[in-house]
Amino acid sequence: MSEYEHMRHYINDGYICDSLIWMMRDKLEPPMKGYVMWSSSGWEENVEHLVEHMGVPEDDILLVKYGGDDYGHTSCWIPRKYSPYQSDKAEEEE
Repeated sequence: MSEYEHMRHYINDGYICDSLIWMMRDKLEPPMKGYVMWSSSGWEENVEHLVEHMGVPEDDILLVKYGGDDYGHTSCWIPRKYSPYQSDKAEEEE
């Protein structure tokens, strides 16, 4: 094992680490104008939270898969107006 083995984010089937997806969050092209990434994985729990606790209409939630078919991660994207993060709101004002 090389000294960098623990840093490998990709493997032969196209896997990408969900934490790497989150770090790239603001650099990824949104699936639709005005959307921001809410989560980089765990879409089932996140959709439930967004709908039941944040009042985001289910039809407004977009799912995007990154990585290989066997080990990919499905991210949740929401309209910027629903994001509780001030940094997302600031981009909307620009």
